[in-house]
Amino acid sequence: MLVLAYGGHPPDHELLRQGLNDHDPPRLGLLPLNVRIDVLLAMVRLLLCGEILVPEPILRALLSAGPVAAPRNGPADPAIRDLTRREWEVLALIAKGKQNKIVAAELGLSEHTVKLHIHHLINKLGVSNRTGAAIWFLAQGEAGGTPTSST
Repeated sequence: MLVLAYGGHPPDHELLRQGLNDHDPPRLGLLPLNVRIDVLLAMVRLLLCGEILVPEPILRALLSAGPVAAPRNGPADPAIRDLTRREWEVLALIAKGKQNKIVAAELGLSEHTVKLHIHHLINKLGVSNRTGAAIWFLAQGEAGGTPTSST
């Protein structure tokens, strides 16, 4: 895994795009050093668990410069993926960085049901975790692929 710690300015976008594209699944972690110590420790724990860690502003900047490699497992067309309306709702909220309990409260679901939706999303999208699903969702939005009405 490639982990880059940075202070005021994030690393070069081309280097980050390469780190996201060169591995399946991507193995990239960014540690902003201008955060509280408890946040930094939580980020380190996520990285030690093998999670991808890219702060949202950097991810949005990368996606605006062109799509990061699409997940290589499964079709790229969201219609073929057959996501339900509820799965799109859950996916949109986790792409905003919301925790399962917040997603559950906003959608009037149990936290267990949200976990099941996320499990189904991960399988349908062919990604390895919720971060991969969020990256896929953000890439779809940038490409105009997010449905306005779903099944």
